[in-house]
Amino acid sequence: LVPGTDSCASVSQLFFIDELFESVVTLGTFFQQEFSFGDKLFLRGSFRVDDNSNFGGNLGAEIYPSAGFSWVMSEHGWFPTGSFLSELRLRGAYGVAGIRPAFRDAVTLFGPVTATIEGENVSGVTLSETGNELLKPERTTEFEGGFDLGMFADRLGLAFTYYQSDSKDALIAVPLPPSFGLTTTVFQNLAEVRNKGIEVQLRALALDQRKARLGFTFNVTTFKNTVLDLGEDVEPIIFNRGTQRHDTGFPAGSYWDNEFTFDDANGDGILSRDEVTVFGDEIFMDESTPTYELSFILDMTFFEAIQINTLLDARGGHSIVNDTERFRCAQFVQAGRGCTATGAEDASLERQAIFLADRFPSPDVTSRAGYFESAKFLKWRELSVTFFAPPSLADKVPLLRRTSLTFAGRNLQTWTPYSGFDPEVNENGANPVTGEFQNNEFNTQPPVRLLSVRLDLRF
Repeated sequence: LVPGTDSCASVSQLFFIDELFESVVTLGTFFQQEFSFGDKLFLRGSFRVDDNSNFGGNLGAEIYPSAGFSWVMSEHGWFPTGSFLSELRLRGAYGVAGIRPAFRDAVTLFGPVTATIEGENVSGVTLSETGNELLKPERTTEFEGGFDLGMFADRLGLAFTYYQSDSKDALIAVPLPPSFGLTTTVFQNLAEVRNKGIEVQLRALALDQRKARLGFTFNVTTFKNTVLDLGEDVEPIIFNRGTQRHDTGFPAGSYWDNEFTFDDANGDGILSRDEVTVFGDEIFMDESTPTYELSFILDMTFFEAIQINTLLDARGGHSIVNDTERFRCAQFVQAGRGCTATGAEDASLERQAIFLADRFPSPDVTSRAGYFESAKFLKWRELSVTFFAPPSLADKVPLLRRTSLTFAGRNLQTWTPYSGFDPEVNENGANPVTGEFQNNEFNTQPPVRLLSVRLDLRF
């Protein structure tokens, strides 16, 4: 066993053991006080104290305060309610929260190896992770305010919220120079990031009769992300094969690359290397996270016997890297996909230029910008149809009162300009090094379509 560890996976000879062991300890205290004044004004204050084993060794407990209010103006006698306006609530909140470092991010780790010295196997170690003893949690301070409006006896409702959150000491994986002889990255508390936007919800009960009921909910969310400060003397942090970066004044994880142009000078429909020009300076291309989300939920009931629910949602304002297409073009030069610059009949000048700018640029500066594609989409996310026994029949057969048959589907249809499998796929998922920002498809399986039938019998 490697000295200083009790993990069986650290054996270096005679056995092979694969073991995953995590020990995370949190000591926390939470206090909260709420006040209510005449069931009209509500005040709340709280604070939380956390100490965690994932913090660096030189850090004590962290304190996170919060406060909020809710004022139901429509409960006052002087408020002009009527058939049109039935409820008005104002609300606001302020709070501080923390994101702790991941397991062992603050600890320098060594991995077991077997070394041969004078013909004999002996235990040894190699550096596997560079830790940071000064690591502390990422602190986020958020403010939000808005209102809830009820109209026409609450059959129509509108909710509006504005939010802004500032994260300081953001946990960033910073690349290390190879000359250090360490690992490739180390986590540091560096950046200050701001997120802001609005959330709007419109709900309506359009029809409410015994034989038919129809209701819907429409949600809109906007999201704007900006790196306010990356840290003193910190160079832009580049990741995802050089296409994404964190840089001050720009969205976190944004896409950067070189622009290129092309000109079929001789008009033969085939571009040569000299007819594609890649410019030397990398520039901001697009965001990697959605800047807006929309969703529409429809709920219908007919004759108390058929219930239909469906959900559509949309996202957009960002891009994805189609590395699957890039790999095919670079490795296989598939003429049928229009990737090649050798005269395929369906290879447009633009497709030829994209291929040449990435593989054979002139001058000798590459650009993957042609493989950045819009990731906006509209999805028919869910549909379910449930059948119940009609009331007249259920009254005669008690068992049928609690029996239902449901047909459901998920990921039924996607409408998108993206040419790959699916604009929601991500090669690395929630990568702990790059956070949620890495966004590219590379031979990634898209979400599957699910169809199900369920029969509920309750006795």
